[in-house]
Amino acid sequence: MEEQREAGRQDLAEETAQIWGCLVHILDQISGISGDDEFSPQAFRDLLKTGLSQMDIGLLPPAKDGLMMGTMQRSRSGRIKALVVVGANEGILPQEKGDAGLFGSEEKELFNERGIRLCKVDAVRLMEEKMGIYRNLSKPEARLYVSCALADAEGNQIKPSPVFNKLKEIFPNVTV
Repeated sequence: MEEQREAGRQDLAEETAQIWGCLVHILDQISGISGDDEFSPQAFRDLLKTGLSQMDIGLLPPAKDGLMMGTMQRSRSGRIKALVVVGANEGILPQEKGDAGLFGSEEKELFNERGIRLCKVDAVRLMEEKMGIYRNLSKPEARLYVSCALADAEGNQIKPSPVFNKLKEIFPNVTV
């Protein structure tokens, strides 16, 4: 990270710092799971691979009047003039529960009940996502554009997100 900063690559240095932090967190979780038990290199590889697949890295835009793209959960910004939300459909905003990953909901709850901070429980993750949605939708100073698809790639009808419908309810005079 220091070499990247010295070379004037602040963006890469920040990304490297995030990756390092995530990697250390994953290794801490593996250590918490295994305790003093030994396991095979293949099991370690599988745990590490699963942890890395869940990793998200995000950077702030480099310019003051820049464009930023990201998920509701990962996007952090200061003051913004406009926000464009694409794909505000049911199951996408908020996002449906993703892949089960290494542990199922019941296993996550069991770890949580026993005081083992392994990963976020699905209910907490959903609350955080809703907070991220609220935080981002309330940010723009001038414009908010929200779109939803009427059909999926196969032509099947899909529904707007509950967030999309709530915005129509709050702002009945807005043209859809």
